[in-house]
Amino acid sequence: MRLPDRRFTAALLRRALYLWIGVRLLVALAGGGGVSDRGLRPLTSRATGLVVLLVGFLSLLEARRRNEHLLLANLGVPETSLAGLSLLSAILGETAVWLATRS
Repeated sequence: MRLPDRRFTAALLRRALYLWIGVRLLVALAGGGGVSDRGLRPLTSRATGLVVLLVGFLSLLEARRRNEHLLLANLGVPETSLAGLSLLSAILGETAVWLATRS
């Protein structure tokens, strides 16, 4: 898997992190993984997987909307690398929530 240049990688990871925060807040507002006195509660494993996949999907849509997938494809970076970077950001975010709420 070929990764894009670090400027593109940083931008993709930052956008994926913002999308993860937004999706996670929407889930919290919908009542799935609410906010407790200690902050965000961890989700069930199934809900966590769905949040991660949703973030990956939304990140790919965002890259397509900005036509970045074409630029990066011309540089030899496949869309699977973009999806992997997006999933990585969401997985790290969910892991941070899980570690922070572990007793």
